[in-house]
Amino acid sequence: MGAERINCDQLQLPQVISLQTDLRRFELYSESKGFLQKDVIRVVEPIKKSVDEWVQRGEGSKSYCTIKKKLLVEQTTRAAAVVLGRF
Repeated sequence: MGAERINCDQLQLPQVISLQTDLRRFELYSESKGFLQKDVIRVVEPIKKSVDEWVQRGEGSKSYCTIKKKLLVEQTTRAAAVVLGRF
């Protein structure tokens, strides 16, 4: 699941936990690649922090969801540019 698919009209926590799981998998994959992926891990760190904070907070208001979603979309767009820019 990508951040852009979060639906703030539905329960937020299951969606954010799914995103958290995807991030963990990506992080583990990047770590397994070794030194060449250190920049990717650094770029993903702010996204991970935002998602972890949201999971810790739990369900929030629709306004909170909208703001966090916007932040995550911006962060993931930047991360994708870094990752894809390597190829």
